[in-house]
Amino acid sequence: MKKISALILILCLAFSLCACSGTSESAAPESTAPESTEPEAPALVEYSFEKVGTLQLPEGGSVDEQSLTEPLPTDYVVVSIGDYSIELHRFGKEAYEAAGVPLPEDVEDYGTRANVLASIPEDSSYGYDEAGNYSCEFSDGEGNTCYVALMQGEESFGNLNVTAPEGSYNREEVLAWASAAVLK
Repeated sequence: MKKISALILILCLAFSLCACSGTSESAAPESTAPESTEPEAPALVEYSFEKVGTLQLPEGGSVDEQSLTEPLPTDYVVVSIGDYSIELHRFGKEAYEAAGVPLPEDVEDYGTRANVLASIPEDSSYGYDEAGNYSCEFSDGEGNTCYVALMQGEESFGNLNVTAPEGSYNREEVLAWASAAVLK
């Protein structure tokens, strides 16, 4: 009888410990960090283009990739995502040879070229933004915000052009896209 009573007592203690253990685990401390009210930025995926380069953009974009021979050899891609139009243009060594001009020394030199300056308003200029991109941001006068980042690849230069309606334009996203872009 003593053995049965001892066994019952041990089982009661074991059940009590399990019950206490379950209670302490379920009473997790509450988080004191405030909940974020900003929506999470969509995950980025790689868009890779054999002749142009690589972009890191939200998934689901429609893509148009082109190569031109006139007036100069150039390759470009246009990715449309929601209200955004993202263009990546690449001018390789062959374009500069066809134009009879030397390859620019760096993005700052590239930014002094007449055709590059023609892509921004006269009262605008290129400079380094807080993400380190050599760029220009402006309104096109038609309700759109435009961002142009100049890029250097291997024996190539190019532009990343992003356009979106002023109400849809998210500068932080655009700077992240520009910083992640790689020109071939």
